[in-house]
Formats: sequence, structure tokens, C-alpha cells
Amino acid sequence: MINTFESVKVLKVGKVDSLATNFKPASGKSFHILIAPKAGSELAPGDVVVISAKPVKNDSAVEVPIVVGDWNPTLLEFITAGAVDLTTDDVFYSEVDTY
Repeated sequence: MINTFESVKVLKVGKVDSLATNFKPASGKSFHILIAPKAGSELAPGDVVVISAKPVKNDSAVEVPIVVGDWNPTLLEFITAGAVDLTTDDVFYSEVDTY
């Protein structure tokens, strides 16, 4: 059982290509995210944004604070459609796994 973010390793990274619908990795695994601002974005590393997503222990999607430019420790089941503007910011995900 994973009890702390320190025990989670980023072993594989993917990029969210669309948020037209809720995003969840094809594997169905829980995941962490990193928001990376593109050139011209209003966001900068260290900023805090609030997105709509479902943490694994919540019953439904809630507002989740995310620090831009760093892997977020919140373990997610999905990101809500439209939660991040992918024209101005990239979202990367890392499925939870242990080694």
C-alpha cells in the first residue's frame, strides 16, 4: 500500500491530449499530474491553480489545488472535462506504480 508521495516513483509519463471529456489513463490506474505552462501562458512555475478532478478517496470530482511546474501529490481517478485549457498549458500524468 502506498502511504506517502515519497513512496511513489515517476516511472512512466504520458501527456493529456484532450479534455473534451473526463481524462483517465487507458490502463484505468490512478495517477498524479504536472501542469506545464506553454509559451504565452498566464501561469508560471510555482503558481497555484484549482482544477476539477476526482481524488481517489472522494466520492465525486472536487476542486483540487495544483502547484504549476511540479508533480502534484494528489492521487487522481480522473480530471474533469475542460478543467485545464490545453491550448495554453500542457498536462502530464504519471500512473501510480511501485517497483
